[in-house]
Parts: sequence; C-alpha cells; structure tokens
Amino acid sequence: MGIGLTLSRSIIENHQGYLWVCQGESGAIFNISLSAQERAKCIWWWWCFKKYAEKNN
Repeated sequence: MGIGLTLSRSIIENHQGYLWVCQGESGAIFNISLSAQERAKCIWWWWCFKKYAEKNN
C-alpha cells in the first residue's frame, strides 16, 4: 500500500473500522466499514475532505 492507503487504513482502524479492496470490472474497489456511532463522528470529516477535493481538482 502507498502512504495514502496506509494512512487511510490507520484512521479507519482507529475508529474500529475495516478497509478492504475488491476487484472491479475496471479496477480496484476500496471499501470501508464503520459502526454507526463511529460513522456519525466521521461524517463531518468526510464532508470537509470532499469539499477540499472538489476545490482542488
């Protein structure tokens, strides 16, 4: 894994979640699983990340 996936996995595991990859038709599909309680904590961070990515693409 590159630094991005290593960092992502570390963050997800610190929230008692899981990160795994599956083969898709046109490439890899990355999946995460978080409990509802942990997911609620992460929604705000995800929204911030999404807005940052939209602004910088």
